[in-house]
Amino acid sequence: MLGQIRSDRVAAARLAGVLAVREQRQAMLVAQVAARRGRAQAALDGQQSYADSLSKKVSSALQAEQSTSNDSPAPSAPAGPSTGSHAVARATVAGHGGTYAVLTTDPKSYKATGLKFVGKATWYGNVRPNMRTSSGRAFDERDFTCAHKTLPFGTRIAVTYGGRSVIVVVTDRGPYGAGRVVDLSKHAAEVIGLKSAGVGTVHCEVVRPA
Repeated sequence: MLGQIRSDRVAAARLAGVLAVREQRQAMLVAQVAARRGRAQAALDGQQSYADSLSKKVSSALQAEQSTSNDSPAPSAPAGPSTGSHAVARATVAGHGGTYAVLTTDPKSYKATGLKFVGKATWYGNVRPNMRTSSGRAFDERDFTCAHKTLPFGTRIAVTYGGRSVIVVVTDRGPYGAGRVVDLSKHAAEVIGLKSAGVGTVHCEVVRPA
């Protein structure tokens, strides 16, 4: 009987030791996950801060460039593709060498401003009927438009993804996800192949009609 008690105590001690080791390992894993999560959040916060500061710089530079140009400044009211035409044409950009898809109602020649930024892009569509954007313009997912946090309404941005490009007009505000710099209309996302991906890294450049 005494021997059985001792055997049970030894087994219990071994089990307690195994459980203690497992608890230590679990605690280490939890700490590692928390550390990784903290680093990831810090990276996202840094990326968001960079995107926000870059947006302000781009907006300021664009306004300065417009004020010294002989061309008309970008209008405060939305100016860009008409919602009456959704056909795709090609346009060249002077000083850039790129070719972009635009609506047939847009100018066919643009000039690069040198104002560039990179970040994540998404697209939005399937919105409620007659939805109004922040600019007051009715949203049409078939137009080449986008949402940007700070650039003036009417600003044109050449957006490149996977070697394909499109010119979109800023008519709305957003996106507000971490690291995201532009929200494209459904049609614009389709043209550059971003619709199926949902989200992707894009290279953007502000352009103006030549």
